[in-house]
Amino acid sequence: MTELIQWRDDFQTGIASIDHEHKNMVDLINILASDLDSDTPESEIRHSLGRIHEMIEAHFALEEMLMQKHNYAEYRDHKADHDFLLDEILDIMDHIEEFKGTDFRSNLKERVSGWFGVHFSTFDRRLHDMVEFH
Repeated sequence: MTELIQWRDDFQTGIASIDHEHKNMVDLINILASDLDSDTPESEIRHSLGRIHEMIEAHFALEEMLMQKHNYAEYRDHKADHDFLLDEILDIMDHIEEFKGTDFRSNLKERVSGWFGVHFSTFDRRLHDMVEFH
């Protein structure tokens, strides 16, 4: 299976529970990418996207609770970035029919994989640095 998102050390925050969930999210997205390369029915693709959205939403709630607990100064920007990704996934789900006949995998990669790389290594890294000193 070709990975859509390859796990990199710079994705790690140092917070074990968050890193574990990040890896699970990446795994689910890579499974979805593999399904997109096969003849997986659209209904299963839509279901996978729904599972990914639910998992990410729950994970974001955990991070946001942690940020609020520590009065994290970057909470608003961090949450806005979370909301952006959730909206992207919902948009893909709402418009999945429009991707028929196009390179859905490439579109998914463009809209999601770049976000993970930037978010993990910037927003979440800074969150870890703040939590580490409290």
